[in-house]
Amino acid sequence: MPPPRFARPELDGTVIVRRFQLPQLETEAHIRKGDLREPLETVAGRVGLQARCSTGPSSPALCLVDNQELVLMGKLVDKGVYYITGGACTDANRSDTPPQNVEAAVLSSTTFEGAPPPPDITVGWCFDARMLLHRSETSRSPETPHRLQRAIKALQSFERACDVLPVELLTPFAMHTDGSLGPDLNRAAPSISAENRSQWIPARLATHEEVCSFQDPRVYEDFVKSGAALANLKSDVYCSDKASSVAALLSAGAVIDASVAALRGVAASRSAAASSATECALPLVSFCLVRPPGHHCTASQPSGFCLINNVAIAAQQLRTRHASVLPSGPPRIAILDLDVHFGEGTASFVEDACDPASLLYLSLHRYDKGRFYPFDGRGDTAYVGGSRDTASKGGICNVAVHTNAQQPTQCEQVISDHLMNSVLEEIFLPRLARFRPDLILVSLGFDAAYGDPLGKMAVEGGFASVVSRLKAWCLQDGRTVGLVVVLEGGYNPEAVAQGVLSVALALSLPCTDPALQRLAKERLPKVWADLRQRQERRHREWQQLRRERAEVDVGAAAAGQGTETSLPALEEPEQVQEDAWLLNRHKRWCTALIAKVKQIHRDAMPL
Repeated sequence: MPPPRFARPELDGTVIVRRFQLPQLETEAHIRKGDLREPLETVAGRVGLQARCSTGPSSPALCLVDNQELVLMGKLVDKGVYYITGGACTDANRSDTPPQNVEAAVLSSTTFEGAPPPPDITVGWCFDARMLLHRSETSRSPETPHRLQRAIKALQSFERACDVLPVELLTPFAMHTDGSLGPDLNRAAPSISAENRSQWIPARLATHEEVCSFQDPRVYEDFVKSGAALANLKSDVYCSDKASSVAALLSAGAVIDASVAALRGVAASRSAAASSATECALPLVSFCLVRPPGHHCTASQPSGFCLINNVAIAAQQLRTRHASVLPSGPPRIAILDLDVHFGEGTASFVEDACDPASLLYLSLHRYDKGRFYPFDGRGDTAYVGGSRDTASKGGICNVAVHTNAQQPTQCEQVISDHLMNSVLEEIFLPRLARFRPDLILVSLGFDAAYGDPLGKMAVEGGFASVVSRLKAWCLQDGRTVGLVVVLEGGYNPEAVAQGVLSVALALSLPCTDPALQRLAKERLPKVWADLRQRQERRHREWQQLRRERAEVDVGAAAAGQGTETSLPALEEPEQVQEDAWLLNRHKRWCTALIAKVKQIHRDAMPL
């Protein structure tokens, strides 16, 4: 009897249950038929949670969730790892020592010959824990608070956090029994090193005037003023009660203030009083750790997890309310979108401004001939703006990538570290040099990262290398250009955490730092090994089916029933080539892609 092709999950056995809140204490629990064999409250007690606080208001209900804090809908499986959230933390089980985690284990193994180089520039930081309260109450969504919460934990766990983070970001936060978020008063106050050059940019809510400088007031009036949920939303975006409004307004306020601070830093550095841009006391570069994302949102249509477009709002504020910061006049602003998805909302803002001399949008994204979200033809490489007004022509610079990462014979066509670095050096930096920006706003999504469930691409070290190179470009050859990095997408919390950590080091540390060099290293796309393993498994299944059919044919022949079968023919699965062969082919594909993009841009915008 041949073995079964697919084993059913085992619903009896043991599982690991971890507390979702920090510190993530864990326990073992027994399951039977996919359910816990003891009350959830009993398991919660072993990880320091209780269903209801003895003092104060009632706590959120206890429930089992996955690692993105999405409520479990199915059965528990033997040897699985699950999380428990809700309830209230018991004081007896608190710990001041965070658990060891992946990024801490990786980076703590980094060894230095002598002291590592100190931070080389002032970096502004934006974050507010209230952004974590925006969540979907009715449906499962990959855009969860855990994306950002996991990134903050990674930053705080890094061994040199006291060198690069402001004390406000080093301070652990906790969810209180009333559902609010704030500093964890049970933890010791952190301290920073003498080398630390970070600056905290306090959180604030963007005003109605600021938001509606881009967003349509007919759509956003109640959302901004009273926190009412937005109506008539598409299926790819959610908006709950006032928490969503607060998170979105905090996000916009953070990007506005970071951009204004960077522009003022540019003005100060360009003045005769500043001897060096790296010595400027104002933050020339900033990192905005914000959610919800914004680049899909147009003036009147929330979309793609985006409620308001924080980057467009900030750029508009710089062009109007803060137009006099630079003595030369309104700033020249470049928006570099490195999310795996085309940012149609930000692109529409740039195009509608009809000012390609002072506003430029550049984007590297997966396009797949228009078959990848957001399915917008304006994301094509050949589109340079001007569909509605020729005055806006030239304000859009797209690098639309047609990928085949899941096809065994074409899997070299994938967004990788090599492609990201090459596009920056050969397309974006030359375009930026011609444009001469005063400020670059980077919409940085980590959904092009390896392991992202939506992007399915292969970037790892490319995030750190691109940001490090951009930072160097902004300060070299006599330039002084502001740089503000804004978190957009990314739906694998571990990939987001690693990406945020690597970009934080790229902004804060010199390119000679050993930890940064390791994180920025160009890596072989891991999607190839995954695809190879999948095809090898399919090939084994194909061989098993052939043997089963052969046995059926032999039995039929012995019974005098003939050997013909009505089953369809079996097609042998294609195999994946070795990595060295694929890498060589991938580099040739990248070279051809960049050459084609350059030619398309030349044809669309002849000199």
